[in-house]
Amino acid sequence: MKQAKTIDEQLDILQNRGLVIKNRDYAYKVLQNINYYNLTGYLYLFKEEKNYHKDTSLELAIKLYQFDNEMRNLLLSLTTEAEQLLKTRIAYQIALSYPKNPCIYTKKSFFVNSKEHSAFMSKFKKTVSRNKEIPFVKHHINHYNGAFPIWVAVELFTMGNLKYLYRNLPSKLKKIISRELNLSPETFESWIENIRILRNNLAHNMRLYGTKNRYVPKFEKHHEVTIKNNRLFVYFLLLKELSQFDEHWLRDLDRLEDIIQKYSDYIDLKLIGFPENWKDILSK
Repeated sequence: MKQAKTIDEQLDILQNRGLVIKNRDYAYKVLQNINYYNLTGYLYLFKEEKNYHKDTSLELAIKLYQFDNEMRNLLLSLTTEAEQLLKTRIAYQIALSYPKNPCIYTKKSFFVNSKEHSAFMSKFKKTVSRNKEIPFVKHHINHYNGAFPIWVAVELFTMGNLKYLYRNLPSKLKKIISRELNLSPETFESWIENIRILRNNLAHNMRLYGTKNRYVPKFEKHHEVTIKNNRLFVYFLLLKELSQFDEHWLRDLDRLEDIIQKYSDYIDLKLIGFPENWKDILSK
């Protein structure tokens, strides 16, 4: 196991490996606030064995880190809207299908897999307990004996809860929900899972630039997705489809363009899966 290093020792190591550090005082302050391991992760692509490519600088890593931060903020906004859409569509159809039993999701018989229902309810109850001081939660605890109709409960669901709920719905109901977005149940479930993964990655500040995704969303033939890769761009294709009902999508595209232009001297579009005509693709 490696021993801990002081910031000065970290800087010495980087310089000895050929990294250009133009302003050591500034670099020191940066490493006081950004983990060495996190920051140098952006330089992995510019390294051969132990040494960095000629003229590779710490300032480049900082710019890529800042690019990720701005991209992450945009994606957090987009995925929040996507999550709300998915929750709303699912809760609405469950409520309409079982008008006399708004708490049908609490019944084990409602789930295809009873074991998953037990895990689902356990996590939901913990969420309720953690949020019991929130006014709408407290209201349902005090006035409805802790019963939450589906349209209220869904506001407390994590994307993990939503994943297991949809996966275990009766087949007919799954088709009704997915058909609203012109999707198969398999594609709809894939979209829930990918938004869940993306949200988790964003929440934990996982690196976006230069990374490959283990899972990618499915698309239908009518989506006419010709650019398929396992990098960041595929998530924007998914968010585009989920934002087709959102009047602010074009505004968000302008924001994305601003970020890419701002860091154009530092980023390689191929390393985030963006084709040259990315805006045309996302504008259709």
